[in-house]
Amino acid sequence: MRLVYLTFITETNSVKSDFFHSHEGNLRLSVPLLILSVGSIFFGYATKDMMIGVGTPFYGAAVFTLPSHVTLLDAEFMPVFIKWVPVLLSFSGAFLAMVLYSSFSSQMSKFKLTGIGSNLYTFLNNK
Repeated sequence: MRLVYLTFITETNSVKSDFFHSHEGNLRLSVPLLILSVGSIFFGYATKDMMIGVGTPFYGAAVFTLPSHVTLLDAEFMPVFIKWVPVLLSFSGAFLAMVLYSSFSSQMSKFKLTGIGSNLYTFLNNK
C-alpha cells in the first residue's frame, strides 16, 4: 500500500527532466507481456481445481499429514466473516497509514526522534 500511495496518490519526488522524458514501452515490449498475462490468467483459471481446493491429489505425496491434523475442511467451511478479517484489517491499516502519512507527517517525524518512536520505527522498518 505504501508503494501504491507513493506512486499514484502523492506528489512525485522525481527530477523534472526525468519526469517529462518518461514514456511507455514500445510495442515490441508490450505485446509479449500482454500475451503472457492473458495466458497466465486463463491457464491459472483452467487449472486451479487441479492444484488447490478440497480433495485435489496434486500435492498429495509432497507432505504427509496425519488424519487427526487435517484442518483443510475446517478452513474451507468456516464462516465468511472470519475469512474477511485479514482483508479488512489490511485495508484499515493501509487507510490509517495513508492518513498519518499525508496529514500528520511532521508529527510522525517528531515522534520518530523520541526514544519510543525510534525503537518502534526500528522494529517496524521494512516489514
